[in-house]
Amino acid sequence: MNSTIVDLNKILDSKSLNNELDFERASIIDRKLRVLIKDYPELTEKRQKLRAILHDYENRVWVEMPITKEKIHESDLAEAVAEQERLFYTIEEN
Repeated sequence: MNSTIVDLNKILDSKSLNNELDFERASIIDRKLRVLIKDYPELTEKRQKLRAILHDYENRVWVEMPITKEKIHESDLAEAVAEQERLFYTIEEN
């Protein structure tokens, strides 16, 4: 959990996401927080801030700009990389 909180705080401090990989990593943190909040309700406000940052990125990149095949490919690749990182860190923590 500690690495999740450290990564969360980095995102909240930066107040924005710069690319698809950052977005996918933040999305994974959001999913973890959904579960953690049951035991740590004090994380609720941070999760709300994270969700606002995620929403802002989606609006900036996916709503306001044209969607291209390259953008979709980049998104798919970022999702795969972030998921592999999550699996790696899950194994490392155990």
